[in-house]
Amino acid sequence: MGVVAFEWAEVGDNQLTLVMNRDNWANREISRASRDVRSDSLSGRCKDNGGTWFAISSKGRVAFLMSKTLLEDKVDKDGGSELYPIDFMKSNVSPEEFADHVARCAKDDKLDEKNNGWSYSLIVADLTLNSMVHIRKPHILAPDVLTETVPFGVHTLSPDGGLDSTDATRDLCLRDYFSQMIGVTNPQDFPCGEATTDSFSDWGKPSTNTV
Repeated sequence: MGVVAFEWAEVGDNQLTLVMNRDNWANREISRASRDVRSDSLSGRCKDNGGTWFAISSKGRVAFLMSKTLLEDKVDKDGGSELYPIDFMKSNVSPEEFADHVARCAKDDKLDEKNNGWSYSLIVADLTLNSMVHIRKPHILAPDVLTETVPFGVHTLSPDGGLDSTDATRDLCLRDYFSQMIGVTNPQDFPCGEATTDSFSDWGKPSTNTV
């Protein structure tokens, strides 16, 4: 998975605007986006295990994922962090309760060289509750899962740095570019400035989805 930029609007607007750069998965066949009746969600699915990197429901539930494990095309036919967005869609628990569930699952996993686990950053949100949580497992061989509440505003999510990483120029420039796209800032307001568009020229023209 590549990188995500998104804006979560202030209370009252109940709106999420998101742009995602999904790197191609050489070893995965991904279905076209379709609605799943069981989870009441819209998503594209990995045909190997039914997982997804992005899902949304008509009830205002949203989940999207960044993962270093997925970048390496590691396919787990019986599991994988890409199943968490589907699990969240099927559940009725709050984002906070789901984060606790994920943390417990990670502690229960027995990690070794054969079963080396996953590394991911996951956003789960219920827009009707004005609740959004970042769930991050930074290390493949460590069971530690970090959770934090996501405040309103413009954010990025990447597989290496998680939420609002400042480690990579790509993440900073994407936040700059996305802020310009949605009219939050002018080009001169951020260090990337007018060069930001050139930095993402290989994307083509990015598309946004508004929830």
